Amino acid sequence: MQPDVQNELAALDRPIPLSELARRSTAVATSVDRGFSRLWRPIPILVSGTPGAGKTMLCRSWDAAQRGNPDPTYMSTALDDLHILIRQRRWVWFDRKVRLALSVVPGQTSRNRVGGFASRLTSGHTATGAVHVVCWGYNTMWGTGDELAVVRKLSALDGENPDEDPAEVATKQARLLRDFHLGLELADLKETLRHLGASWGKARPVRTQRWLVLALAKCDLFWSELEEASAYYLGDPESKFGRLISDFQDRYGPIEVEVLPVSTGPEAWEPNSALRCRKEPEIERQDAEILMSNFYGRLETLCGIR
Repeated sequence: MQPDVQNELAALDRPIPLSELARRSTAVATSVDRGFSRLWRPIPILVSGTPGAGKTMLCRSWDAAQRGNPDPTYMSTALDDLHILIRQRRWVWFDRKVRLALSVVPGQTSRNRVGGFASRLTSGHTATGAVHVVCWGYNTMWGTGDELAVVRKLSALDGENPDEDPAEVATKQARLLRDFHLGLELADLKETLRHLGASWGKARPVRTQRWLVLALAKCDLFWSELEEASAYYLGDPESKFGRLISDFQDRYGPIEVEVLPVSTGPEAWEPNSALRCRKEPEIERQDAEILMSNFYGRLETLCGIR
């Protein structure tokens, strides 16, 4: 035998010091922990959109559905980062658990919004996909300065022509208010795509394709016009919104983009008590539940869960 082999065999008969045993057990535990962290690492998803588009309710509804709680309002009002646990049945006796990490970027223009994009799209936490929530101008109004200025301007229309039909005044107010919100949506999309492009352009390649879902929220309010609304966001060559999406795909490669209608529950749109405009929902709650189920299922497919 060679001398080095003899020494190795002889070392097997010598007792191992406790300090060495502790070092080895720590190394094994660290290795196992790293392996499980890679196995159970959540799939990061960015959620963005203008204020009042329905981001929070959408995430709450998804979380409530997974927990078996039909009420999406049971959670706390604070919602920035939400982990959703998906149970994926692989065998009769084993369910695989997959975590989705939803990171919601604040809609209001602020340092929190800028920091939200920066912290959620860094190289170490690059989102696998993004859900950008839009609602075809039917935003809930939170009383910001710009919104109140628009409300004052629109409410003045009510007294301009006393002989004008109130229904026509309401229609005019709704159209102008929705145009205001659609303009905000366009600016918000530009900013979101800029941050996504900067992140995905620098990130290392991934096994699954990057994706962007345009969640067409509150579609219960415009179900009869759903085809027109979907085309505005994706498919209409004359739409400024659609052109931004096309330019983004051309610049950053094969990114799958889809429009998915969603509704967390039929609810009338009455943006401000000073205005006449009001819109009633056009579908029933059971229809909204079907839309949400389809939405969840499609996102899980895009994440490679189904």
